[in-house]
Amino acid sequence: DIGWNKGNAFEWIRAQYIGDNPRRFELYVGDDRTDEDVFKKMQTRGFPILVISTEKTGATNANFCLDSQAEVGILLERLLEHISERSTKKSN
Repeated sequence: DIGWNKGNAFEWIRAQYIGDNPRRFELYVGDDRTDEDVFKKMQTRGFPILVISTEKTGATNANFCLDSQAEVGILLERLLEHISERSTKKSN
Protein backbone atom coordinates (compact mmCIF):
# COMPACT_ATOMS: atom_id res chain seq x y z
CA ASP A 1 0.00 0.00 0.00
CA ILE A 2 1.66 3.22 -1.15
CA GLY A 3 -1.32 5.58 -0.92
CA TRP A 4 -1.22 6.59 -4.57
CA ASN A 5 -4.17 7.18 -6.84
CA LYS A 6 -4.56 8.21 -10.47
CA GLY A 7 -4.23 11.87 -9.48
CA ASN A 8 -0.83 11.26 -7.85
CA ALA A 9 0.31 9.27 -10.88
CA PHE A 10 -0.86 12.05 -13.18
CA GLU A 11 1.12 14.67 -11.23
CA TRP A 12 4.23 12.47 -11.28
CA ILE A 13 3.97 11.96 -15.06
CA ARG A 14 3.40 15.69 -15.56
CA ALA A 15 6.49 16.54 -13.50
CA GLN A 16 8.70 13.91 -15.18
CA TYR A 17 7.70 14.37 -18.80
CA ILE A 18 5.75 17.57 -19.32
CA GLY A 19 6.91 20.09 -16.74
CA ASP A 20 5.69 23.68 -16.90
CA ASN A 21 5.79 24.06 -20.67
CA PRO A 22 3.18 26.75 -21.39
CA ARG A 23 2.52 25.24 -24.84
CA ARG A 24 1.49 21.85 -23.53
CA PHE A 25 -1.99 20.48 -24.03
CA GLU A 26 -3.29 18.21 -21.30
CA LEU A 27 -6.35 16.12 -22.01
CA TYR A 28 -7.66 13.40 -19.73
CA VAL A 29 -10.73 11.34 -20.42
CA GLY A 30 -12.18 9.16 -17.67
CA ASP A 31 -15.38 7.29 -17.05
CA ASP A 32 -15.54 6.37 -13.37
CA ARG A 33 -14.93 7.56 -9.82
CA THR A 34 -11.26 6.55 -9.87
CA ASP A 35 -10.68 9.34 -12.41
CA GLU A 36 -11.96 12.08 -10.08
CA ASP A 37 -8.51 12.51 -8.49
CA VAL A 38 -7.05 13.40 -11.90
CA PHE A 39 -9.95 15.71 -12.72
CA LYS A 40 -9.32 17.58 -9.48
CA LYS A 41 -5.58 17.96 -10.20
CA MET A 42 -6.30 19.32 -13.69
CA GLN A 43 -8.78 22.04 -12.70
CA THR A 44 -6.57 24.98 -13.69
CA ARG A 45 -4.18 23.36 -16.14
CA GLY A 46 -5.97 21.03 -18.50
CA PHE A 47 -9.09 19.58 -20.02
CA PRO A 48 -10.61 16.94 -17.74
CA ILE A 49 -13.43 15.15 -19.55
CA LEU A 50 -15.91 12.74 -18.01
CA VAL A 51 -17.56 10.14 -20.20
CA ILE A 52 -20.96 9.66 -18.63
CA SER A 53 -21.50 6.14 -17.38
CA THR A 54 -24.18 4.40 -15.36
CA GLU A 55 -21.76 4.35 -12.41
CA LYS A 56 -21.35 8.13 -12.47
CA THR A 57 -24.41 9.85 -11.10
CA GLY A 58 -23.06 12.43 -8.65
CA ALA A 59 -21.00 15.59 -8.88
CA THR A 60 -17.74 15.57 -10.81
CA ASN A 61 -14.51 17.56 -10.88
CA ALA A 62 -14.41 17.28 -14.68
CA ASN A 63 -14.94 20.51 -16.60
CA PHE A 64 -16.39 18.78 -19.65
CA CYS A 65 -18.60 15.76 -20.32
CA LEU A 66 -19.19 13.43 -23.24
CA ASP A 67 -22.19 11.13 -23.51
CA SER A 68 -20.43 8.01 -24.82
CA GLN A 69 -17.17 6.35 -25.80
CA ALA A 70 -18.11 7.04 -29.43
CA GLU A 71 -17.99 10.77 -28.68
CA VAL A 72 -14.41 10.35 -27.44
CA GLY A 73 -13.47 9.11 -30.91
CA ILE A 74 -15.22 12.07 -32.53
CA LEU A 75 -13.43 14.50 -30.21
CA LEU A 76 -10.03 12.99 -31.00
CA GLU A 77 -10.73 13.04 -34.75
CA ARG A 78 -11.67 16.73 -34.58
CA LEU A 79 -8.57 17.56 -32.54
CA LEU A 80 -6.38 15.80 -35.10
CA GLU A 81 -8.10 17.67 -37.93
CA HIS A 82 -7.51 20.98 -36.14
CA ILE A 83 -3.86 20.19 -35.48
CA SER A 84 -3.39 19.13 -39.10
CA GLU A 85 -5.00 22.34 -40.38
CA ARG A 86 -2.78 24.47 -38.12
CA SER A 87 0.32 22.61 -39.27
CA THR A 88 -0.65 23.12 -42.92
CA LYS A 89 -1.22 26.86 -42.38
CA LYS A 90 2.15 27.27 -40.63
CA SER A 91 4.04 25.50 -43.41
CA ASN A 92 2.50 27.73 -46.14
